[in-house]
Amino acid sequence: ASVGAFAGLQTLNLSGSGMLLATGNSTIGSGVLLNTGGAIPSFLVAPGATLDVNGSSFNTTLGWHKDLDGTLRFNAQQFAGTAGWTSLQGGTVVLNGGTNTLPTSTSLVVNPGATLDLNGNAQTLLILTATNFMDIPGSAGNVTSATAANLAIAQSDTANRAYSGTISGAVSFTKSGTGGIILTNPNTFTGAFTVNGGSVYLKNLGTIEGASSIDVNFGRLGIENHGYYAVADRVPDNVDINLLGGSLYLSNNANAASVENVGRIVLKGGMNFVYTSLQGGSGVNINSVDLIAKSLVRTPGSDAVVDFNGANAAIGNAGRVQFQTPPTLTNNIIGAWAINQRNWASYVNGIGVNSLGAAGYQIYSSTSANMQTSVATDNVFLQNQNATLAGNRTINTLNMYASGASTPYTLNLGGFTLNSVAGGLMFGQNGDGSHYTVSNGNLTAGTAGVGGDLHVYKLGYTAGSATGRALTIGANVVDNGAGPVRLLLNNSDTPGSAYFANNTTTITSTGNTYTGGTVLNHGNVILSGAGNPTTGVILPAGASQATFYNPNVPDSGNQYATTVTVANASVFKVGQAVSGVGIPSGTTITAIDATDPANQLITLSKALTDPILGGSITANSTVTLNVANLTVGTQGQISPANRVILNGQSTFVLTGTNTLAGLTLNNQGWNEGGWNGSTLATTPTGGVVNVGTGLLTLTDTLVATSQNPATISTITG
Repeated sequence: ASVGAFAGLQTLNLSGSGMLLATGNSTIGSGVLLNTGGAIPSFLVAPGATLDVNGSSFNTTLGWHKDLDGTLRFNAQQFAGTAGWTSLQGGTVVLNGGTNTLPTSTSLVVNPGATLDLNGNAQTLLILTATNFMDIPGSAGNVTSATAANLAIAQSDTANRAYSGTISGAVSFTKSGTGGIILTNPNTFTGAFTVNGGSVYLKNLGTIEGASSIDVNFGRLGIENHGYYAVADRVPDNVDINLLGGSLYLSNNANAASVENVGRIVLKGGMNFVYTSLQGGSGVNINSVDLIAKSLVRTPGSDAVVDFNGANAAIGNAGRVQFQTPPTLTNNIIGAWAINQRNWASYVNGIGVNSLGAAGYQIYSSTSANMQTSVATDNVFLQNQNATLAGNRTINTLNMYASGASTPYTLNLGGFTLNSVAGGLMFGQNGDGSHYTVSNGNLTAGTAGVGGDLHVYKLGYTAGSATGRALTIGANVVDNGAGPVRLLLNNSDTPGSAYFANNTTTITSTGNTYTGGTVLNHGNVILSGAGNPTTGVILPAGASQATFYNPNVPDSGNQYATTVTVANASVFKVGQAVSGVGIPSGTTITAIDATDPANQLITLSKALTDPILGGSITANSTVTLNVANLTVGTQGQISPANRVILNGQSTFVLTGTNTLAGLTLNNQGWNEGGWNGSTLATTPTGGVVNVGTGLLTLTDTLVATSQNPATISTITG
């Protein structure tokens, strides 16, 4: 039987419970709209029968149900179920309507005995789970495809929901959004596995052994053995785990030993966390957890850092992160890009990662007051000390640590230069009220003529009153001779908390001349007077770029934007060259009236052609926002030589007349609509460019890419 296609839109009314029963092969034509009178629609397709739906189906936002063991085939994109739950109780539902045959806001329950066949298509769902979110293995059905297909879960609240069924076949799996999904059943899919936000937990019998690749981008992959079952092999042993601002951890059951072998851990960028979670134990019982990777790889030129998050490796009952090919230590540390909470990370073969100075590990080689006897191979540790240089000093790394004393500490460079060969300056605290000031001289990294990365860590205290946690850098960051230096700023506190708000790194130096670029990996950074007197940039980028990463921390799967504040009152200085839209070439600042610090008046040597311009950002390069916000208003402009790139749900706000070399909006497939307390938001967004009432001129291309058609990038004004 069939309900055929009509020349115009026709309505098929389903009265009562809104059920449609198909006992043979049946078709609903392309011109038919189903009206259920407010009831939740149900498809009952008998065993051996097939129901083809060739058009868009319902005039309701409610979900729908599929029952009995027959096959329901959607041959066109559907628009029902945008607010309610959709459930598959039995049989098979085939998605034959192309990309996102079902609405991307669908919350889908796949119960035992039911199958969702992606049929070679890409499908984004808001939620994938089983009835009552059951986490007992086998209490859900199957999602599969015989040919290459993509399944994305874009859960945008903060809950963790279990999917206790199977994902199989040639499917690639992506988790985006802020929430978490717990996979509790063996999964045999053979495509890529990607976390683009939020968390994926492998628990109970959950595995992804067939995954062809594993990428964790600003999200978390938890390998959990503290559940109903402990499984010795949840992820493939020979597939790289690529981390871009991501977290990876392994846990054990209390009083049990857990071991997981994984492929190489590859650090692609951002601030990453790799650690073990040791559960409670007692007496003489075995209580250990070993995460064993083939090796640790940091992509050449990467801005990646890794925190092993309190690794406390030891023989016996302990949590250990180990590498089959041990990392090469230089001056007893893995590198200035590898830390263990408030210490540099070191390694002992056969035991694993722990802090420099831990029992059984190499110690800090210098605790010399004022670094008077410290040399280029020394990792310097200054606890509860001020320091003043008496001359230029070259060391390997510096760790200034406050062990609970409510005292401000200073590093006075004395007008000299402190060079960290490894490129690591760490400022940590174990209590409130211990803020740091670095001033009166220059900071650089690497070797003369070569330069390198300068990693600056502000590692705060996560209890107490959340006060006095600041780091202020008044010293200038400079290249090492002709060798370019890149500045990387990192912070460890949880975004959104009072600790994060008070654990700040403030740049007040006015003579920065480094040319290697600036990376904000994680934290709350305040730019206050970081102007370069020769180029007029706020943070000098040379021929490189300023990169803003959103932070990710082990105890939160939520996405936050790095906070960047520019205090324009101290950015500019007399004699500084400025450039930008409406400023003639060769213009300099001749006077500054800072009576109103937020809106100071500057006098220029040449008349402006655009009177709205008050300041300038002039790096002739790329400005990249990774889930961050940048506002350019009357106090600043971006040079017209710049291309602006927005990744994910970034926001770029412009005021007045602006010219850019180009604009790129990269939609990363995240549904970041949010949770309003009762309903899931159904309007996902990509990047947003707001040009206000002004004029935006692009001298080159406007590019928009998409990994999720339901996530929309917008230009408004």
